[in-house]
Amino acid sequence: MSVKLNDASNLSVLTPNCPLDLFVPELKNSWRLQGTFKLALRRPHRVPESSRMFVQGDPVNLIDWKAYARNDQLIVREKRDEASSRVRIGIDISETMHFPNTQSRIVGKVSVPLKYEIAARIAFNLAYVHSRLGDSVEMWLTSPDGRNNTVFCYSPRNSSDILGYFDFLYQKQFKIDEFYNSFITKKFERENFDVSYWVGDCLGTSDYNLFLRSGRIIRLIHILSSLEVDLSWVKKEQCYYDEFAEKKEYLGKYLLDQKNYSRSLNQWIEKLSNSFSAKNRAYFLATDKTPISEYLNFIYSNNQTVVKNRGK
Repeated sequence: MSVKLNDASNLSVLTPNCPLDLFVPELKNSWRLQGTFKLALRRPHRVPESSRMFVQGDPVNLIDWKAYARNDQLIVREKRDEASSRVRIGIDISETMHFPNTQSRIVGKVSVPLKYEIAARIAFNLAYVHSRLGDSVEMWLTSPDGRNNTVFCYSPRNSSDILGYFDFLYQKQFKIDEFYNSFITKKFERENFDVSYWVGDCLGTSDYNLFLRSGRIIRLIHILSSLEVDLSWVKKEQCYYDEFAEKKEYLGKYLLDQKNYSRSLNQWIEKLSNSFSAKNRAYFLATDKTPISEYLNFIYSNNQTVVKNRGK
């Protein structure tokens, strides 16, 4: 199912409750929010949406015998109750996420947000959605890189906490020092989570594979700046990466004409995407110019998958 918005807003303006109650009307048919964990225990149900054809081995108490009397077909009507999932969301705030720098943030009179701001907007949106669904959410600032077993963790009590914390960061213009306001120091331990998200550029010192490994269902949201993906802003006569380099590949003209950078970038993105194509794994590339509708379509479809895979 596609999510349609009335505007073409991009992720640079994403908020936790945008759009409000995205999943609740679609995934819930009860007045209470139970979570996205599908229990393995099945029980009879009379709602037509719960119907399917009988498969050998199904419990006979799930068969709708009245339907069988009408059409001679064995119809199973079942329902699986839901419980809370444990969801962990990692936000990469390592040095590479502080791009673009002050000199390059304004391109064509348009300010480009830092990558970690986009990561924070997505992470708080994910936390809000799962919290509204009744899940238990933890947010972590980066993950250990093998040299440091200390992480920063934030466990919101409810969706209102998430909205309040996000508003605080917004008012502080997402200054990096303000991120630690509600995050507490925690020793990293290998815990089991139902769903693990990593929101970062996969370039820094943080070990995103270690972070994701403990999740039964894992989602990599790959954050890159629009300036990293599209080089149309590069000036041909200017030297990039190393001002003292003698080789022409550091000149803007070479980058644009030979397309070495673009080719390498596309190969890297394809490799990452392929590594997350297996069951219970998903990959999404996001920049500050990615439409919110594309992001929501990814989140919606993959949260549907989360629901369907639970209890199997």
